Amino acid sequence: MNKFISKCCFYYLLLYICTSKNTLFYMKKSVVLVILFFCFFSSHYLYSQEYLSLKYGGARVFSKTPKPYIGPSICYLHPINESAALGLNIGYFYGDNNSTMINIEPRIDMFTDQYNGFYLGSNVGFSKETYSTGGSSNIYLGIRFGYAITIGERIIFDISNGSSFNIGLGGSSQSGFQIQPTLGLGFVFGKI
Repeated sequence: MNKFISKCCFYYLLLYICTSKNTLFYMKKSVVLVILFFCFFSSHYLYSQEYLSLKYGGARVFSKTPKPYIGPSICYLHPINESAALGLNIGYFYGDNNSTMINIEPRIDMFTDQYNGFYLGSNVGFSKETYSTGGSSNIYLGIRFGYAITIGERIIFDISNGSSFNIGLGGSSQSGFQIQPTLGLGFVFGKI
């Protein structure tokens, strides 16, 4: 019991230190620490197989983007049964002329086998674009399909594509069809 209390105090202290600063650097660090804390807690105390992956991909809205946005994202999935998982995907993409896009996407994926084989999932989220002449906010609704390959027991290679309809919320945003192809490399935490 003392070991558990000391670990909780240690993680609380880390979170306090990282969130007490009000700069973007410390905010990014605190988000990473919260994700890592949740992965550690759930994998060691709940005995479930959490999945955390780094992805690299792009996004293109055909009605307005001459070239696609390209960049990294981080994805976290928590299994709810043998073939379904809930999670979150956060990405930061770069485009032409110093334009950037941040997207936040809650995920629900249905696998043929847990984190292995073909899967179908949601491609629903919010994106914020910034560029030299302003910015725009969008929501998108669609589906994601992909294939995950388990290497060993814990490493997963993932290739997927999301297809969705992009709906502009204001600014200079426009509605249109969007695709989001990605490659990912992930790690399974927890008891196998």
